[in-house]
Amino acid sequence: MDSSLSMRARGYGTARRTSFSLYRFTTGTALALGSVLLTAGGTAALSLSGAGGFRFYPEISEISAGAADIALYAVFLVFCLLPSGVVIRSRIRNFK
Repeated sequence: MDSSLSMRARGYGTARRTSFSLYRFTTGTALALGSVLLTAGGTAALSLSGAGGFRFYPEISEISAGAADIALYAVFLVFCLLPSGVVIRSRIRNFK
C-alpha cells in the first residue's frame, strides 16, 4: 500500500515524467568544478610531459625533484585537498 501511494504521488503512470532536484548549479558549484578541471588538467598535462616519472620494478628509482616535478606534486596536492576544503568551508559556514 505504501509503495503504491508513493508511486502515485510521484506521478507513476502519468504521460509525462518530471525530475526534482533540490540542488542548483550556483557560482560556488561552477568555481568548484573549474578548480577540479584546472587541477586535473594540470596534473594530466604535467604527467604526460614526463614530470613525476618513477619506477619501482625491477628496482626503485629516485624521486625526481626538477621544477616540473615539483609543480606536478603541488598541483596534485591541491587536487587531492579540494574535497577537504569543501568540507571545511561548509563546517565553518554552518558554525556561524
